[in-house]
Parts: sequence; C-alpha cells; structure tokens
Amino acid sequence: MDRSLLFSGVSAITMLVCAPAAFAQEATAQDAQSGINDIVVTARKTNENLQSVPIAITALSGDALQTKTVQSVTDLQFNVPGLVNFPEPQGGAPSFAIRGTRQQGITGSQGGVAVYLGYVPLISSVPIKNANFDMQSVQVLKGPQGTLFGKNTTGGAIIFTPNAPSDRFEGMATSQYGNWNRKDFTGMVNVPVAEGVGLRVAGRIVARDGWLKNIEPGQRDLNNEKNQSIRVSLRLQPTDTLTNDTVFDYYHQNERANQAGILDATLGLDGALRFGNGKTVRNPAYASFAPCDVLYSDCSAQFAEQNAIGYKKVRRTFPIYVKGDWWGVSNTTTLELGSVTLRNIFGYRDDHLENSEDDDGTTNPALDGFNELKSKQYTNELDIIGKLFNDRLDYTVGLYYSDYKGDQFLNYIAIGDSPTRNPFGVLPPSGAISPNLTDSMYRTKSYAAFGQINYQIDDKLTLTLGARYTHEKLNYALQQFSGTPLTCTTPIYAQTDAAGNVTEDYDAGQCRVFRDTSFNSFIFNGSLNFKVDTRTLIYVNASKGYQAGGFNAQIREPEFHTFSPETVMSFEAGVKKDWFLSGTPLRTNLALFYSKYDNQQRSLNGSYSDNRSWVAVFNAASSTVWGGEIEMNVNPTDRLQLSGFYSYVNAKYDTFTAPIVGGRVPQTTDLSGFPLTSTPKHTLNASAIYTIPVGGNDGGLRLTGSYYYRSGVNTDDLYFLDDTTRIPGYGLVNGRIDLVKTLPFDIGFWMNNVLNKKYVLFKTQQLANYGTARAGYGEPRSYGLQATYRW
Repeated sequence: MDRSLLFSGVSAITMLVCAPAAFAQEATAQDAQSGINDIVVTARKTNENLQSVPIAITALSGDALQTKTVQSVTDLQFNVPGLVNFPEPQGGAPSFAIRGTRQQGITGSQGGVAVYLGYVPLISSVPIKNANFDMQSVQVLKGPQGTLFGKNTTGGAIIFTPNAPSDRFEGMATSQYGNWNRKDFTGMVNVPVAEGVGLRVAGRIVARDGWLKNIEPGQRDLNNEKNQSIRVSLRLQPTDTLTNDTVFDYYHQNERANQAGILDATLGLDGALRFGNGKTVRNPAYASFAPCDVLYSDCSAQFAEQNAIGYKKVRRTFPIYVKGDWWGVSNTTTLELGSVTLRNIFGYRDDHLENSEDDDGTTNPALDGFNELKSKQYTNELDIIGKLFNDRLDYTVGLYYSDYKGDQFLNYIAIGDSPTRNPFGVLPPSGAISPNLTDSMYRTKSYAAFGQINYQIDDKLTLTLGARYTHEKLNYALQQFSGTPLTCTTPIYAQTDAAGNVTEDYDAGQCRVFRDTSFNSFIFNGSLNFKVDTRTLIYVNASKGYQAGGFNAQIREPEFHTFSPETVMSFEAGVKKDWFLSGTPLRTNLALFYSKYDNQQRSLNGSYSDNRSWVAVFNAASSTVWGGEIEMNVNPTDRLQLSGFYSYVNAKYDTFTAPIVGGRVPQTTDLSGFPLTSTPKHTLNASAIYTIPVGGNDGGLRLTGSYYYRSGVNTDDLYFLDDTTRIPGYGLVNGRIDLVKTLPFDIGFWMNNVLNKKYVLFKTQQLANYGTARAGYGEPRSYGLQATYRW
C-alpha cells in the first residue's frame, strides 16, 4: 500500500477536526438555516441526518436530481464519488460498480451492488433506468451493507426513495423537447382522499429518435429512447400509531439499443489486429485466432467503411431491439407500540425482458440471436425496532425471506468452426450456420436473521454492532439443442464419465440436467463514531460482506459449473464536518477504506472452438481494494454554490489464475498483481450554481455547470494488452440555465456533453472465433428546453 497516501489521508482528517478556532465557528440556529441543506437518509433503515451516519454515503435530493440534469440513472455517476456505470453490451441496462465491485449482468448472479426501490431489492436495474422522477432522494452507500440489506452488497447499495403521499392537494407537470426529436413528459398529482388516506400518482413518458444513424436501407436508426413509467403510492393511516404504505410501479421499454457497439477492430489474414484509429498490433496470442476475412471475405471492407463513416453511423442488417415490462408492488406496515415499533416489508417483482443481439459487429450472421428472460421474486422482512436503557441503546432485529425464480431462453445463430485453421493463410469456408437453443431455469430461496444495535456510551461516543446469518438454497436446470435438425446437446455441458455418460441428475427424455446446492453465511459489522461537536463526526468501522455463489449455464468444464460465494473484510475511517470559514458555510466529508476479498467473483466471456460463446462468473483467489474519497460543498455567497468530489481506488488481484476454458490459453494465466477491471483509479467532479435574483419571492435566473472526469479502465481480465478492451479516460462538461419562481411556470435549457466529446462506454471482443472487436460510444452533445408547472 502507498503509505504516503494513507498518511496524507490521516493528516487531512486531523486538519478537518482540529482546524484553528479562528477559522471554524460554532453555527447558530440562524447560521444552520443559511448553511448546507441537510438530507434525510435511510442507510440504517431508519430516518437519519446524512451527516450523523458513520458510513460513506452520497445522497441526492429530488431537487438536486433536476438541478444536475440527471436524465437517467446513468447520470448518477457524474455526481457520486466512487460510483461508475458500465452499461451492458447486450441491452444497455445500467451496470453499477462501487469500489472495485461490479454488478455481473449474468442471470443467477446479481453482483456486489444491490439496487433498492424503497426497502425492496430489485431483480435488475432496468426498472429504475428512467425512474428518477418524483424522488425524495437517491442514496449511494459505499462498502459492505449486508447486515441490514442482505447479500450481494459487498460493494455497496443504491436506494431510490420515492416521495410518499402528503396531506395536501398538489401536482406537477414537466415537459421537455430536445434534439433528436426528444419528447419527455413527467407528471405527478397528490390527493388527500380522506382523513388518514393519501394517494400519489406519478409517471414519465420518454420518446427520442436514435442518434446512431443506420445507413443500411430499410433499417431504423439505433440508440433511441421509447419508454413509459408509472408509480402509484397509497398511504393508509387510520391511527397515529399505524401506517400502511403500498407502492406499485411499472416500466415499459421498446428501444433499439446499439447493443454490441460498432466495429472497432478486425484481425487480418496477416495476423495483425487493426484499429479504427489506425493503430496496428501484433501479438503471439492471436496465432490461434480466426481472422475476420476467414468467415466473410468482405469483413475488411466493412471495417474500412466503418472507419470512413465515423462513430455516429453504422451499418446493421440484423433487427435490433430491447423491449419488456418490469413491475412490482411493495407494502410496508408500521405499528408503533410505545418504545417498540413493528414493521413488515413485503415485496413482489416481475421482470420480462426480450432483446436481440448482434455480437460479431458486422452485417453478416456470424453471431446473432435472441434472448428472453422472465424473473419473479417474493421478499418479506419483519423488523422489531426499539430503544432501551433510557434511550441510550436503540436496536433493530429482523427476519428476512426471499424466493427468486428466473427462466432464460437463448436462441443464437453461430457459425461452425473451420475444419482446419491456419490464421495467417487462406482458409477453407467456415462451417455451416447452426442454431443453438438454450433454456436455463434458476431458483434461489434465502432465509436470514439479523440484528443491529447502537449504544451511546456517553454524549459523544456511540458503538454500533450488527450481525446477519443467511441460508440459501439454489436450484438450476439446463436444456440445450443445436444443429439442423435440432439435436439434444445438453450432455456437453454436463459432468460425464470417460465413456461420455452423464453422471449427474439428467433427464434424457427432456434433454435437461438438474443441479442444486446451498450456502450459509455469517456476516457482521461494527463501528465507533465520535461526535466532536454538533457539526463534526469521526468514525471507524469494520464489516464483513457476502455475495452468494451460483451456476454457470454456458460452461462445459465441470470445475466451472458453479462459482463460490465471495466474501470481503472491509475497514473504513472517515470524518463528516460542517463548518463556517469567515461566515462561509462549508461541508467536507472524507473517507478512507481498505477491503480484502476472498473468492472475488469476476465476470468473463469467451468462446469455444465450435464458435459457441460463453459468459460466466469465476472466482479470483484474493484481491485488495483501497483508496479514499472526499466530497465538498461550499456556499461563498447566497447566490453561489460550489461542490465537488474526488475518488481514488487502487484495486488489484493478489492471486488469480485465469481459467482455461475450451482449451484456449489467455494472454497470461497468472493475473496476480494486475488491476481489477471496470475500476477507474480516479474520478472527480466540480460543479457550480449561480443564481441571479429576478423579481421577488426568491425568484431568479439559475446558472448550473459541471465537469466530470473518469480515468481509463480495462473491461476484460483475459485480454488486456491491446486497445480491444481498454476504455480511455474522458472528461465531460454539462450545463443548464433555469428561470425559477418568476413566471407562473419554471423554464429551463439544458445541455449535456457541451464540448461534444467522443468517449467510450464499453468495449467487447470476439477475436478468437470471429476476429472482431466492438466499442459502444457515449451520447454526443444533447440539449433541450424544459417547462415545469406546479400547483
């Protein structure tokens, strides 16, 4: 570890806490009202002030989401230190990463960043892709959160908290129009139906043409938006001690995402890998790969055309779509019984996704297919919350149950392998096109008991202890057919003896193999927080996190049919401080962290020699992630607000032997000491808001600008020595102008990516079998007008 960095962090904490009295002043009540706005968070499943919670949290209020032009959850990363998003190449769904841990995007594995709507975990991140409307707050919790939030939070958790029904009649309507014919309408109405009965309905409709022009005649442009969302909240409060909240949400999407990206590199017959930027790479690892022109003689011509037309155009003949319906319902019942509160949280989620995929990056049917995923999940949590010892100790104990069912159907067309292979010469035609049908069914049942206490040792020092025990049972069934006519090929993915007989639970009549396993986990957390004064909190915490194991549906090697649970031991120290410097309100939140992973789960992809691709999860033996982050807010004047953050993450494998799948040896088998993928070392943001008074009633012209930077990352553990999986660092400038509280309605103009920066969102490659690599690019400059009316 870089000791100088740690020393600098400790020194920074010391300076923040022990600043000379001449600069730090105790704020009066009036000062507090004119200082930095407080945000209520639910990081410990109770309402608390952000500055009083002893973990690293970034929270954005509903107003901040609009002011910062958070059009979708993808934009959250521009405002949260340590949070990054790498959209899935297949479908473009958000895939979040926090402190070296990323959502896997694989059925049966939720990854280490859990997403919640209220207190209910989501199956996938798609339902909240554009659901940032009518939100009370969005909270990003960093580090393991498993004691109260359960499994799959080794990296952290993201909580979307919608506004609850209020006791007054009110409403809001917002309309936007932007480039690429963007039409965006958001509405909300809140109705106090009767005494103790409140109803709130909010929704959003987005339609926008695609910015990626498809030059193929008869085909539609890609990267459009077309989705609709609705959320209905009903609050019943028959007495002062009983509250029942029911929330229904629905999201529909039918879009043409540029799933596999544009053709970024091709492998030539001479063994050279050529990139769109003119760079040429020769690597011994390519000796066993298939040049693109082996499959189709016009591959080089397609690559040349892509370079000529640029990244805002593409040629696609295969129909591209991502569509589906995601909905859910939650019910939270809270009963206050004096010093004890009972709370029951029920949740049901139903996801249905359909999408097509063009994974070779060319107009040829090398690797095209369709995917359908149906998922259902029931959850229920019963909490007992109370206080003891004259309120010096507060506690939360509970029981949790979840039942998840998933069914994924894949229909792919793959080109069979060539009978012979000589990558640096002319090859015979590739094998015939072959359909591959796969049906994978998953079921996971989880049972947990947990508890957490906060004990106030004295007026300044508080001790927190928590623990959770979880038992999980997993069931899995696989069915596969290939060829023309279709033939049962499930046995090649099953465990067999030397004679080829299946040795595990197998139904030959159904062509289906069955597997099951179970896991037990015990995790815990502890923290000490010291309240130096009413505006300064110092804390240290330690926590153990857990991420469940699972099954790999597309792997033939028996040793990789399952992957083991991931555990992490994490330590964090931080200081949260509000102060006044010569009358100027200032907030500084600093955190340092160190995490040690065992069996860390990593998502990898590749293909077999018969051109059947695979995506799977493997366990790294161990890895270490450490770093720090700082957030600052300062209001130099009543008109000017400045904010910013910086995050540093150093993430490397301690020991990791790369898996050899299909007999193909990667560039190096020993990945020890290499950086973790999808983990930028540096992210930073600087923002400013300046308000020019106009008229009375706090009206004004508000100018907002921000800059965001993220350093480069690798996206593939196995192939990282060239640009096929390397995303360069990039910086973006965003801005908006709003006239608020002056006219009967508010109006605004926003612009994202002001400098029209060309930047990459994801990269993926199929060099081994198809000789191609693709890149997905971020949205060019976008802008629009917005009008909001409130009543």
